[in-house]
Amino acid sequence: MASLFKLRGEWSTHPLTGPFSGDPSLSACLDETTSLSSQENGVYDLQVDTPVPVSFGGVTGATVLIVKAVGGEVNVTITTASGTSVIPVDGFLALLDASVPITAVTLTRPVGVEVIVKVFLGQH
Repeated sequence: MASLFKLRGEWSTHPLTGPFSGDPSLSACLDETTSLSSQENGVYDLQVDTPVPVSFGGVTGATVLIVKAVGGEVNVTITTASGTSVIPVDGFLALLDASVPITAVTLTRPVGVEVIVKVFLGQH
């Protein structure tokens, strides 16, 4: 079933101390929207130290990847036609890619640390 993926909000940065007038600050709005032909989501309770593959279900090439790690850091290994990358995630990861779909994802926890990971995959 086709659906619409939306990632909306804002990010900003500003000094925490001192006089604020004249200090540099940055902000930008987020408004990313894409149609999805298929999607898959899952919750992974990482209880082993070896890599755990993420199920793609009906997704053949993910253009949207959302990862939420709870309880600790997780190494997210992403495979595309361009190669493999490992991204440490201790919190939240959002990856949107229009031209190089993700073909495989594995999750690896730190040795002996139970981590729960929520994963969303979407295909344009």
